[in-house]
Amino acid sequence: MNWSKGIRQFHRWTSIVFTLTVIANFAAVGVGKPMQWLYYVPLPPLFLLMFSGLYMFTLPYLARGRRRKQRGSMTDKPALLSGGNPQIAKGYGDAPVQAWIAAAPGWKGEVAARLDALIARTVPGVKKAVKWNTPLYGVEEGYWFASFHAFDRYLKVAFFRGASLDPVPPVASKQNDVRYAHIHEDDAFDEALFTEWMKQASKLPGEKM
Repeated sequence: MNWSKGIRQFHRWTSIVFTLTVIANFAAVGVGKPMQWLYYVPLPPLFLLMFSGLYMFTLPYLARGRRRKQRGSMTDKPALLSGGNPQIAKGYGDAPVQAWIAAAPGWKGEVAARLDALIARTVPGVKKAVKWNTPLYGVEEGYWFASFHAFDRYLKVAFFRGASLDPVPPVASKQNDVRYAHIHEDDAFDEALFTEWMKQASKLPGEKM
């Protein structure tokens, strides 16, 4: 028996008791002057009816609020920051990375999914995390060799020891060791090149972040 059903049954039986006490009062008055305490007998069930009645009155509104909250949780999606980059809470493991990929808009999500699958194949047992709304990949948790981030016109893939890769990724960084590869919507995804980069990057010391 659930709580709401129990309250309804309690209310039903209490109302019967209240009715009987009222009838008893009228009957006592009809046959003569009743004892004074008899007038107070209906009060306890009346108070109980008041509380159970208030509960049943508010029950539909509480249920409506729960349904609205459930609908909201089912439809809520991560916010997209500038460039369409998903806002995902910091977390470790595959789940936050998959949440980032699922929230990334259009082609960026598709390319991110291909990159994620490529890294998982190339580096068995790869560690994953999302920090600063950016998926990170490493051989040892806390030390990362690659990441990607969404911008307006491209997906930026970062190699934290990119200057040591062969060939060197084409986009320079303010940090000497870091290099980037930008993937645009109409670019052909060079799977062989990215596989080689990830393979080399995973063997280099990771960046502690």
